[in-house]
Amino acid sequence: MMTSTPKTILFLAANPQDTGRLRLDQELRDIAEGLQRAQKRDRFTLEQRWAVRPREIQRAMLDVNPSIIHFSGHGTGGTGLMFEDEIGNAKLVDGRALAGLFELFADQIDCVILNGCYAELQAKVIAQHIPYVIGMNQAIGDRAAIIFAVGFYDALGAGRDVKFAYKLGCNAIRLEGIAENLTPVLLNQAPSRNATAYPQSKTPTPFPTAISTNEAIEVFISYSHKDEDLKDELYIHLANLTRQNKIKPWQDRAIEAGTEWDTEIKARLESAGVILLLITPRFIASEYCFDKEMVRAMERHTTGIARVIPIIMKPCDWQDTPFSKLQVLPKDAKPVTSWSDQDEALLNVTQGIRRVVASMQDKKVKQSLIAAPAASLKQSQEVGRFPSPTEGSLPSPALAQDAYEFHVFISYQATGEDKQWVRKLLLPHLESAGLKVCLDTRFPLGVPIITSMERAVQQSQYTVVVLSPNYLESDFSDFESLLSQHLGLEQSKSRLILLKREHCEPRLGLRMLMMLDMTDEDEFETNINRLVHQLRLPPLGSSR
Repeated sequence: MMTSTPKTILFLAANPQDTGRLRLDQELRDIAEGLQRAQKRDRFTLEQRWAVRPREIQRAMLDVNPSIIHFSGHGTGGTGLMFEDEIGNAKLVDGRALAGLFELFADQIDCVILNGCYAELQAKVIAQHIPYVIGMNQAIGDRAAIIFAVGFYDALGAGRDVKFAYKLGCNAIRLEGIAENLTPVLLNQAPSRNATAYPQSKTPTPFPTAISTNEAIEVFISYSHKDEDLKDELYIHLANLTRQNKIKPWQDRAIEAGTEWDTEIKARLESAGVILLLITPRFIASEYCFDKEMVRAMERHTTGIARVIPIIMKPCDWQDTPFSKLQVLPKDAKPVTSWSDQDEALLNVTQGIRRVVASMQDKKVKQSLIAAPAASLKQSQEVGRFPSPTEGSLPSPALAQDAYEFHVFISYQATGEDKQWVRKLLLPHLESAGLKVCLDTRFPLGVPIITSMERAVQQSQYTVVVLSPNYLESDFSDFESLLSQHLGLEQSKSRLILLKREHCEPRLGLRMLMMLDMTDEDEFETNINRLVHQLRLPPLGSSR
């Protein structure tokens, strides 16, 4: 009597040390125990890889030839899935990279499970090549993720098909009384290579519908009760956004009588898409606001689940706090109460929040496009990129590679004379030449500045660094490290251009790179024309 070859399940676990702790060991243990006691246990073997780095995914695929791949860890929506780098910190891998890998092994992979928050976006890309893909359409709790996985593999072990197993996993969450049974999403978009690989369900699972862009985003307001008057004033300014169904603001005064306030606050904090921190001396001194709400908010922000926006309401010592690395409101971090017109300050805050909400809803549209036909795929690849700048008066030259969104990213000291020189003098020259320019003014709010700089370098054909003594003394050490990581020495020679705005002495290594001296006013127009000419050309060594 012939027996079929067992199908291999490859369990990939990643919980980087700079992310929230997950019970991945329990998830694997419960899956293994369920398969061990299953009626059809001989049909499956379980392989595991821990603290997975990107290159180890390829090696595991080659080593074990899996039919089912199960990723367990953190997801970050449009940014990707979190694996680990060489020292155990988070390393993002986007869905298109994973999809490209899985496409190479499409003849053997039947199913991919992405058991991480907001992994539906990656699932949609992978589903173009793999028959069955499961992802999470929002944040999912650790317990719910484990319960779903156990139910799913219990069904497979009993000889049921993927669609039935998916439904059983969702039902298992519901049976436990957890309101996350609609979070897992099954995609069955690629034609199956082998119709008998799994028995087929009689009732097909419908495709998930496109994400609605009209759904209001939940906004959690974290504040000290001693600053209630400021919170109320902000609430008034948010009224139009609320009326337009852009946001659903919530603060703890909305808790109904008889409700456990701590439980309600935690639930609202976990479900919020945007978290506003109203920063005052009293907020920083509050153990509940600072040590509980703020800490959890930053954890959700770091994993990409929510967007944290600090709002400096009153003068206070907020430097070197966990949120100090984020872009804050109002503009220039000037406290609301320090403005001559407080309504003008809160209007500036509200406009900043409106931009964040618009960006998040725009991202939802772009995520939904990934499931569209191949003709729309290029349009969907704009997910997670910066807003396009205003077009110049000349036609925009072609970019060297489709991966680039901008011709140039400008890094400069965003204060004093450097800021004025870049924004009032350099930028108009470049945009009038039809060049797409990325500046820090287009960075999304609530995102660490170093993260935005990293994306800007990746998405720009060239990077221009405006050198001055102030720049070299402040930002340059971090930015130099970032450049070396993403460009390397050889690419830096062709993609990095230095502009010397003031007399200064750059490091020895930088002197070998392309540099234009802008300190001579007589040569300014000549050097600007040289710069524009270079930026309109592809870098040396660019692929076609």
